[in-house]
Amino acid sequence: MAVTDRRFWYAMAGIVALAFGLRVGLAAHFVGLDSPPDMEAQPDQIDYENGAYQLTQGRFMTLDDGTPTAKRTPGTALSLLPAYAAFGRSYTAGRIWFCLLSSLTCLATGLIALQLVGRRGALISAALLAIYPGHAYHAMHFVSEVPYGLWLASAAALSIAGVRRGGWKTLIGAGLCWGLAIHCRPQLVLLVPISVLVVALLYRWMQSSEWKLMARRFAVQAAVVAALIVPWLVRNQVVMGKATMSSISGLGLWGAHNALTFNNPGYRGDWARTSLLEQLTVPLPREEMAKDKEAWRRGMESIQANLGKMPLLIGTKLARFVWPFAETPNAIVRWAFALSWMAILPFIVWGALVTWKQSRDGAMIILLPTLATLATVVMFYGSIRFRDSIAPLFVAMAGIGMARCLAMIQAKVRTTTQDASVLHTMKASESEGEIRRAA
Repeated sequence: MAVTDRRFWYAMAGIVALAFGLRVGLAAHFVGLDSPPDMEAQPDQIDYENGAYQLTQGRFMTLDDGTPTAKRTPGTALSLLPAYAAFGRSYTAGRIWFCLLSSLTCLATGLIALQLVGRRGALISAALLAIYPGHAYHAMHFVSEVPYGLWLASAAALSIAGVRRGGWKTLIGAGLCWGLAIHCRPQLVLLVPISVLVVALLYRWMQSSEWKLMARRFAVQAAVVAALIVPWLVRNQVVMGKATMSSISGLGLWGAHNALTFNNPGYRGDWARTSLLEQLTVPLPREEMAKDKEAWRRGMESIQANLGKMPLLIGTKLARFVWPFAETPNAIVRWAFALSWMAILPFIVWGALVTWKQSRDGAMIILLPTLATLATVVMFYGSIRFRDSIAPLFVAMAGIGMARCLAMIQAKVRTTTQDASVLHTMKASESEGEIRRAA
């Protein structure tokens, strides 16, 4: 290994260590490493943490009383399981483990940029994610964003390598990471039909042999994803009575499409709690699958009754997705999130344009999960959490944009220095000539 290679990997290891120390410090200071999950801070984490504990008791995705559930896909609980399997139900071990997963995401993000623009972009991307508040914040809680970010960034990095160079191990690894990411946040399953559509459309702009090669490499990844997803669907069909990814998607649909979100500007584009909607209408059934089915029905009825208002609602959802200010009473968190997002947004756009010009395959792989996330926003509601869930992809683009900016500045400085040197040489020659003529 060359010296420059060692320096690069040492620098990358240092960035991961910095990210880990920062995340552990934040969790210790603001939450407490040994504290249980806080329902008020992040209610979803109650299900994820309990799911990991139930796995250690030999029960796969059940409630406390042993009743099977499909509320959450198993990816986040499985990602937390190694810490609980090794140390028992230790909140300290779990939080430190999640901080480590979040820190390793910086490495995966750097590997995306490494393949697209080289080492400088890789180091900038990794360092940006290490200090990016929208990513570091979630490591303080047992939420899906932590493992999802790692599997998503790893999948993108492996998929870029696999689509470019092939290799069964790389393609299978990419498929495994995509599947694990879907198991952490099931809305990413929209990636599958979007990928099929994009690959089909590319047939018109690619040579037949190149298109077939790319399609085969995507198909390998898709087959691995299916191998991870289908067992969960079969389990839910057998145990729950319906082959569903999650039994709370209906609650999300109804929560985003109801009288409040269509008519109240304060809720428009956002999500209303089920408990509030039940107070305004009638309670949902208590049985899990029946509850989800009824919520889907109410959500679809609300959409059909307000079709004329859907464009405004969708526009508001997308605005909430990019809006820099988080809805939190904590001013420090709100401004940290906002300033960091506004600071990197121009570089994201620049980096995306650079990637599209230099590496269409890499740009496409980054674009696909981004489109899946935007489709989720359109189908359900807009939230900064959706944006922060794919922060590794955005930060990779920002790192690429910054790397290109620095390269342009350096080139300009070199050109200016060279011009100054030439001008100095010319002036010196003229002065010498004048002296000779005078003599």
